Amino acid sequence: MWWLFVVFLGGCLAEWPPSSCDPQVDIRGNMVTLTGVSNKENQCTIREQFFDNIFINLERKYSDNNLKITGDSILGLTMIHPGGQHTILVHDNRIEMAERKCRGMFMSNTLLKIQIRRAANKTTVYVMKMTNNQFSQCLNFDINELINGITLKIHATTDTGMIQIIHGISSHDVSSKKYRQISKKPIKEEIRWLKTQLTDTQDTLRTTIERLEQNHLLVRDNHNEMKKVLDSSLRHTDSRIALKVRHHSYGLISVIVISSILMCVFIKYNGYTRKRIEHIL
Repeated sequence: MWWLFVVFLGGCLAEWPPSSCDPQVDIRGNMVTLTGVSNKENQCTIREQFFDNIFINLERKYSDNNLKITGDSILGLTMIHPGGQHTILVHDNRIEMAERKCRGMFMSNTLLKIQIRRAANKTTVYVMKMTNNQFSQCLNFDINELINGITLKIHATTDTGMIQIIHGISSHDVSSKKYRQISKKPIKEEIRWLKTQLTDTQDTLRTTIERLEQNHLLVRDNHNEMKKVLDSSLRHTDSRIALKVRHHSYGLISVIVISSILMCVFIKYNGYTRKRIEHIL
């Protein structure tokens, strides 16, 4: 009788905190901090096997003095089984798995549920997120084999100094009053993050507009300068062409005048010669 209780208890209480983690992982009680300002990448492995449901209580936030929007931070959940492994990636604004995406805000306390269902010769994995105190489906994917149990590896990376914490991983539902109480805080953090992101976007737009105005002025100045150079070149070209035309005109007129004079001389000389011949005869 007691062994049934022990088996049931072991199925509900996961190996938490995990005993196999990188040395840089900060473990305080049940709170496992994977990344932060000084820790850029860490991982832990949970040796316990999960069969039906996995509940993950995670927290992702920035400290007050280390808010950096550019870059990315990812928390990964890799499910390992004898046939292979499959990884779920949690970003700030989406969850990704096998080229599938689920949009949302994951910048605070988040409760996820991984549900494993078996049918025929395949296994379907559902990823759910807590919304309005109930789980709603985020995405799902099929594995073309029957999976009886999986182990879990959690890993996280950050380029932004984000603090990524796992408060607990269990095979039983942890969506209790305790979770709902700590989930009130993230709303303020999300609003603060959204305000900061909006301010950053406004600054970026302002800088872009200023650069566009500067480029517009530079293009206009270059256009005016090129127009002046072109006008000057055209005037110089026109002057050279006019001078050449004038010189050609003078030469042509001179040739015509000389030709006319020679023609007149020739005509007079021809007339004079004819008269002398007639006089002699």
